Amino acid sequence: MNHRFHDKDWVENYAQTITARRPERVDMFAHIVDQVQALKGDAPTVIELASGPGLLALALLEAVDSLHYVGVDYSQEMVRFSTEKTAKYQDRCQFYCVDLRKDDWTEALPGDVDAIVSNMALHDLDSLDFVKAVYKQSSQLLKPKGLFLNAELVLESDHEKDVDGGKSKVDWHLDVLKDLDFEQVDCPLDFGHYACIQGHRS
Repeated sequence: MNHRFHDKDWVENYAQTITARRPERVDMFAHIVDQVQALKGDAPTVIELASGPGLLALALLEAVDSLHYVGVDYSQEMVRFSTEKTAKYQDRCQFYCVDLRKDDWTEALPGDVDAIVSNMALHDLDSLDFVKAVYKQSSQLLKPKGLFLNAELVLESDHEKDVDGGKSKVDWHLDVLKDLDFEQVDCPLDFGHYACIQGHRS
């Protein structure tokens, strides 16, 4: 994975500039918040994979009063930054430093959760084998009908390659979820290079 994720200055600059550089994130965050708000139950538990600097965490915590949020990230600097950014919600959120490429990344996390989300992140695992494994492990953490939503950087449909490191086309992601017996598998928001892949555990 990119070594810059461990650099304090790079992490802080990323957090300050990414939305201006990727304004489509605003619409994607709004969609993710809507999907979480639509979950049944009064106090949903949501895990974010590769939670980065906590920008989505903050959006979710601000929008859903009863939300319990768990963020996991490979970078200790990202965990530090996001913990500070969400400090006023510390009674409803927690962060763990874990490596999603390891088989045991789920061990510290709650099971039977309402939703698992990720944003612009899983491609950084650098291999579709790792991405597919994370999808499978995520399905085992979700309660029945739980939401899996990955807002991901993807290869556009007319791209000459089908695979580039940890990136692929939307159809690959949809097929993986279908193979894992997810229901309502869909891509409701697609910016070409950035798309929302989601489904519900059967």
